[in-house]
Order: sequence, then C-alpha cells, then structure tokens
Amino acid sequence: MNAAQIAALSQIQAQAIVHARKTNGTPQQVQTQIQLQAQALVHAHTQAQIAAGIYKGEAPKESATPAAQPAPAPPSVPAPAPSAPPAAPSAAANLTPSQQQQQMALQERHDREKAALQPEQTAELG
Repeated sequence: MNAAQIAALSQIQAQAIVHARKTNGTPQQVQTQIQLQAQALVHAHTQAQIAAGIYKGEAPKESATPAAQPAPAPPSVPAPAPSAPPAAPSAAANLTPSQQQQQMALQERHDREKAALQPEQTAELG
C-alpha cells in the first residue's frame, strides 16, 4: 500500500471507531477525535511496516535539506532527545541506519502534529 491508500483506509477506520464509541460532543470534537484516531492508525501501520522491514518511506519533500539533518522542531515543541526509535528491541536491530532515521523522523513528525492539536482540543473542552 502506498501512503495515500494507507491514509484513506485509516480515515475510514477512524470514522468507524469514533462513531462506534458513541461519544457525545460537538461536531468539531468528533472530527478532532477522528483525526487523532486516523493519525494513530497511520502511525501503527508505519510501525508494523518498519518492524517487518518493508517500509519504503516517503519521497523527500525538501531536496535542500540533507537527509542527515531533520528539520528543527518549532519553538513551542520541545525537541526530542536523540535516542533509538521507540520500536521493539528486536525490530530495531533489524533496521538499517536509513530506516532508523526515517523512523525517528516519523516519530518527531507525529509528536509535532500531536502537540499542535493539543491546544485546540484543550480549548474545545474548556
């Protein structure tokens, strides 16, 4: 599956999951829950591909940024400490350096997007 197919499938699954919970909330809160659930599903799918050694990554969007230099985190988001990817130890041992770097970049992207959504959710709940 390519990234677009995974995203589309995750969106459909996320809608089904959120609607099956029968949570009460505004339409905006429900949409936010669907968005977060879809992100979690994409993340889980990516983790599974990495663990299986079949993850191919995304085409680089910025050719000017060298692969060894991930983009810095926004000032409001603390930069994650350099560490091994959060995959299981046996899965991390099977990753190439390139795959480990991709995993770290994906984790950082996930963390940034999650941090960006938290203030919005807090405002909706408050």
